[in-house]
Parts: sequence; structure tokens; C-alpha cells
Amino acid sequence: MRRGVALYPLTPTILPVVMHWEQLQPDYRLASLLAPSGFSVAGHDAGHMLHLPDTGIRVDDRIDSRPEAWDILLAVETAEDNEGICEERLELVRWALSHEKLVHYIGRSPDSVPDGLRELAGEYEGRVRITTLWTKREDLYPKEKLHRFQVPLVLVGGLIEEADVFAMLVKLYARLVQDGERPLVVTKQPIGGLLGFASIEPALCALSVDEAEKIERINVLLKDLETREQPSIILLEAPDAVMKYNNYLTNGFGIRTYMLAQAAEPDAFLCCIPSELGEMPFVEEISRDFSLRLGVGIDAVHVSNAVIDGVDSRQERKLYLTHTTLEDIDGRIRQQREAYPEGNCLFNGWTEDFEGLYHTLFMDAQEEAPPPQDGAAPDPRAWLLELLGSKFGVPEEMLAKGNWDLPLTGEFFGFSGMDLFYLLLEVEKRTGCSIPVEALSDYQFNSISTVLKTLETIPADIPASQVGDPV
Repeated sequence: MRRGVALYPLTPTILPVVMHWEQLQPDYRLASLLAPSGFSVAGHDAGHMLHLPDTGIRVDDRIDSRPEAWDILLAVETAEDNEGICEERLELVRWALSHEKLVHYIGRSPDSVPDGLRELAGEYEGRVRITTLWTKREDLYPKEKLHRFQVPLVLVGGLIEEADVFAMLVKLYARLVQDGERPLVVTKQPIGGLLGFASIEPALCALSVDEAEKIERINVLLKDLETREQPSIILLEAPDAVMKYNNYLTNGFGIRTYMLAQAAEPDAFLCCIPSELGEMPFVEEISRDFSLRLGVGIDAVHVSNAVIDGVDSRQERKLYLTHTTLEDIDGRIRQQREAYPEGNCLFNGWTEDFEGLYHTLFMDAQEEAPPPQDGAAPDPRAWLLELLGSKFGVPEEMLAKGNWDLPLTGEFFGFSGMDLFYLLLEVEKRTGCSIPVEALSDYQFNSISTVLKTLETIPADIPASQVGDPV
């Protein structure tokens, strides 16, 4: 039975979780929703915060508006935390405890939990539960080389984090679960701890470790998560904005996201952008940059209704946002689709347009890295590349995706006809099936890409006598 909770604070980061509350977690019933003082949403529907359609969830004015409806205060750290929110959250915790309520506090890390809360936990022993998204890990020892992953990895990031990055991450997760998938979600948002999400922060925040080793630790941590959780797909929230926005909104220069991409090599990328940048020529330009810098281009774009206030942002050297209507976003996207009908990847993830975004993104991801079948051998990409390195001495740097279409018997790889024949034999041994003659014609077994395509199509019951010599 779900227990009634009052949730504080409602912020833009928390809103998408509220919108999918019943689907995302089984333990709590949302009985009261509290926004920070000054947000001007009390008494309104929760969607009012971001100029979204009504969610059917009203924001309460005070914590004592409906105390009989809940018995647990769910107090959460958020990306929007400031001194005022932190003080107000602690006051609400005091009120709840003094009125015989329980408290569940969800923080970012053990170091982020305020001393005042720990004191209250000691004073009201047994009535305060503290959980954090991540704990420190000392066992993230880098290996001799980076691990490869058996399932598709999808990066969700934005030119600014406030362009609904976490919202789209949550919506994708909810839809994947609905479709019967087993997604593993990596986030930096503390409320992710309530939803069973994971974090790479233990690797990113490791002390006395240089950036190169942090990348290796991220790789080890993600591989450990993949091994333990056995997901069918991994969703990666970019740990910061994916690039510098301009010279006064530097966004951390996208350094942490670059580190993640080096550690994990995403197969697909959903990029969230503010409304004014929702134009295909701009998207195509930055996609080419991401292809070189992150190793993955843009597969789909969510055009947020967030609008950057350029004047205030420039003056204060701090991001200030307003929000336009979803109708305005739909109009902008419609205009771009008319002007650029081919290859248009702009979507409004807040509306029914999300369906197009979802199918575009995951069609690409599945094509890049199909998940292994139940009880089957690991992803052929992983063992084929390992085979080429260990059995044929191909250096790891030559196995980059950009070289997969080059002929193995060409100048770059330098395979002989006998090398190709031995490769065929090794592939047959690994798969337990024979390669038909048809697959060897027209150079269909003479590049990494064509070998992988052959592996996707060959039947498993062809007699070995039908296999011909390589051409």
C-alpha cells in the first residue's frame, strides 16, 4: 500500500517526476505538493511552473494545508537549491517532526546532507530516513583497457541543462518501461535515488585523481552497473551542458560530458535546446562538431519552450530564463519541417510529438548496437573487435567506428586472403553456425561493417558443406 507523502520542493527539475509519479515508483502516494516561497505557483496546477498543460496536480500553499492526507515529508535536494530553499526545507522538516510526521530526506551525496538535518535525525531517532543518490566508491580500479558495452547507450544532454534535459530523460525512461524494456538510467539529480537511478558522480568526483583516470573510473563504474543490473539499454544524462554556450555562459565548457563520452562511446544522442535555437542549419552544424568531439552526432532534438533572457544573462553572467508557449514551439518546428523536409530531427517532447522523438531516437540506437538475445553470446560488436585485436593484432585505435567501412584486405588493415579465411573460421566457431556462400560474394565479408551485417542475417542451420572459400 502506498503511503501518503508531502513533497518539497516542486522545482523545474522535480516537475517531470511529479508528472509520472505513479508510474515511476511504487512506494508513495503524492498527497501534497509544495513549491518554494517566491515561485508563485501555489494554488495553481503544477504545470503552470513551466507554462505546460495542466497535470491535474495542485500545488499547496502551506505544509499544514492538508496534514491529514500524508504522514511522510519527502524532502529532496534539487538542482535549483539556493540558500532560501535549503533553509525552508529544514524548517519544513522541523515542522513535520514536531507534528508526529516521518521524514525521508533524499540528497546528492553523504557530504551534501546538512548538519542541521543530521542533528534532527539524532533528536528524533528512528523518524528520519536519509538516502543519497550516490556514495563514495574506492573500488573503481581502472583496467588495462576500456570496457566495451553489450547494450545501446543513449546520451541525453542539452546546450543548457535547463532545456528540459532531466525531463526528457524521465519521459524516455517511463516510455521504455511501458514498452517492456529494462532501462538503466544514469543521472546526477538526487531524486533519481527514489526511482532506482544510478550515478557516475563517485568517479567524476574522485579526489586526487586526474581527468584521464576519472574517465577510466567512469568506464569501470558503468560496466559494473551493466553487469549487475543487466539492462536492455542505458540512458546517460550528460553531467553538464554539452558545450560552451557563449563567452559569458560557459556551461563548464562541456568538459564532464566529454569525459563521459570518452568513457562510454554513446550510440545515440538526444540534444535538448532552447526554443530560439530550434533551426535545422544550426542543428546540423553542431551535430558535425559533436560527431568529432563526442563520437556521436545528434539523432533527435527536443526543442524546449525555455527562452534565454539574453540581456539579463549577459549583465549578470548568469542564466536567466523565460518560457514561451508550446503552441509557439509547435509552430517553429512546423516551419522548419516545411523548409527542411529531409532529415529533420526537431521535436516537441512535451506534446504528442514525443512519439516521433522516441521512435527516431531508439530506431537509431538499436541499429547501432542491438541488444543480445536471451541466453545468447555477447553483442557481436564487442567480441568481433576483441577478436581482431587479440587474434589478428589490430591496434585498438584502428578499430574506431570511423574505420569500420574500410576493406580488411585494403592498405589500412593489410589483411591477406588467408587472414580473411581464418577470420571466417573464427566467426563460425564463435557463432556456432556456418557462413553461406552468398554472404561471401560481392565483398560482403571484407569490412567490420559487412561482417556485422552478415552476423545479423545468417541462419543458424546451414550445413558447413555449403560454405565456400572466401573471395
